[in-house]
Amino acid sequence: MSVIIFGFWNVPVVRNLINPLKLFTIGWHELCHVTAAVLSGGRILKLTIDPHVGGATIVEGGSPWFILSAGYVGSTLLGGAFLIAGWDTLVAKILSFVLGVGLVIPLVLVRDKLTIVLTVGYEAMLVGFWFIDHAQALRWYCLFIGVMKYVLVPHLSSGQASTV
Repeated sequence: MSVIIFGFWNVPVVRNLINPLKLFTIGWHELCHVTAAVLSGGRILKLTIDPHVGGATIVEGGSPWFILSAGYVGSTLLGGAFLIAGWDTLVAKILSFVLGVGLVIPLVLVRDKLTIVLTVGYEAMLVGFWFIDHAQALRWYCLFIGVMKYVLVPHLSSGQASTV
């Protein structure tokens, strides 16, 4: 799975096929920075999410060490949960709701028709996998997301948080 994700993440034409998954992954990472900033009294100045470049959160105030580490800690925790979902059907079903909502939210910012169509396809797969062989396919889908978030994204994304 790591080799497949690495290839899809970096090969120019093919990388567009996983844009919705990249937006989910990068969006969660940046959401963790935002949450830490707000919890530590900071103010968000700018937030960007791009499937090709990564994400950035610009913050004023707050606790820099807490804000900077939150993206990686949050991604690791959610990635670990998705890895566990690869071995437990109930956890996979619960996390499928997180994934379902997480795939739809970035569509507010997306104007690319291919990404919108692919997101609808990934959502359809998510729903369909609930019913294939007692959700075994859903477990593999969650495992794929877990490998993407837990193993590869900290090394592949160029997301950043900075404090002013």
